[in-house]
Amino acid sequence: IAETVNLPLMVTLDGFIISHEMEVVEVLEDQEVQEFIGERKPLYNILDVDNPITVGPLDLQDYYFEHKRQQVEAMKYAKEVIKSVVEEYNKKFGTDFPAFIEPYRMEDAEYAVLAMSSAAGTMKEAVDLMREKGEKVGLVRLRVFRPFPFEELREVFKNIKAIGVMDRADSLNTMGGPVFNETRSALYDLETRPKMMGFVFGLGGRDFPMEDAIHIIERVKALKEGKKVDMVEYIGVRE
Repeated sequence: IAETVNLPLMVTLDGFIISHEMEVVEVLEDQEVQEFIGERKPLYNILDVDNPITVGPLDLQDYYFEHKRQQVEAMKYAKEVIKSVVEEYNKKFGTDFPAFIEPYRMEDAEYAVLAMSSAAGTMKEAVDLMREKGEKVGLVRLRVFRPFPFEELREVFKNIKAIGVMDRADSLNTMGGPVFNETRSALYDLETRPKMMGFVFGLGGRDFPMEDAIHIIERVKALKEGKKVDMVEYIGVRE
């Protein structure tokens, strides 16, 4: 993906949490991985003395604006590339991974939670528990943050009455975390917008227990029912 669009790519995970647990995983053979990735074909060779180029972090006013514009276009193109690579991966290895979002029990959901990374696993269990009690709650796991999947989120949330967005990060804008703000922007143009609230949790690697997941679902349910709730709540913090 990164080599196709010529932008850096980050694979992120909950470092302390994921790296300090045990779980059964399927590991591909090195040869299979190499065949899938292929050989890298760089656009430029920095050691080509016949065609010298400048490489470095300094980009002054003469071309900085144009280069930033090119980055935006490359990010737009990245969405097509991500989808294509995921489809190719699924076909080759017999998997069924979604490219951008992973809906869970959303078919008849009236309200939902949007989560990322390991917290989505805990939230799946919480959704199942609440479903057993008759609650029509669903979950959407965000798999890609950049480019942000605006269209996919609009489609999956178009009939939802209330959404809780989880952020294991905060912003100094006093309006919640980055995923919450991006999602509010994504859904702004819907004819019927769902009610939304944000949850900041797990900062510094703090644990996210099941009771906190249940609490989030109950707060989103209260929002759906028209009860007064804070736009942003901090979960698991000592205050």
